[in-house]
Amino acid sequence: MSFTIYHPVLRGHFLSGMILNAATMIGSAATAVYALGVLGLSPAVFALLGSFAALGGLAASFAGPALLKLWGIGRTRILAGVACVPVVALTPLAAVLPWFPALWLGASTFGWAFLVVVMSVAGAGIIPRIAPAHRLGIVMASSRLFVLGIMPLASLTGGRLGLMDGCPARALDLGPARRRLCCPDRFFANADLA
Repeated sequence: MSFTIYHPVLRGHFLSGMILNAATMIGSAATAVYALGVLGLSPAVFALLGSFAALGGLAASFAGPALLKLWGIGRTRILAGVACVPVVALTPLAAVLPWFPALWLGASTFGWAFLVVVMSVAGAGIIPRIAPAHRLGIVMASSRLFVLGIMPLASLTGGRLGLMDGCPARALDLGPARRRLCCPDRFFANADLA
């Protein structure tokens, strides 16, 4: 495990994986609370959004190797990471964007899954290139311990964050009029909207 922790490239690789998995779990839990509780989507519609994520991951499994070949490991991971920002922004903005919120949530889940798989494809060859052959299994296992170990805690954190304020769009300070559009009155019973 110490080889993984102290190697600068491997440490950066597993830390980025931890951040990515934590963001995925926090986002998934908070999105469920937001979509069902704030936007008022039905459970069936929310479950259907999972299909968009699966399609995004499938599309990335085809596009990822081509993007990796075109841009290389570093650029692919960085560009996909930067592209996550506007994709994730679609979720809290779904209530105020034109058309209907499920469309924007679907686009966000598709895009997030696509970008996560592209980053995973780009990072898949890093450990085998660096770790000695006789330690490859140990290095992979210790990396996975950190990368996957963060997920349960992050999921619980995401659910709690989703419930704390009641309305993620309110945190963006969209203003009183827009807040009323996206958040039911029950979330503002004691709030000053001026």
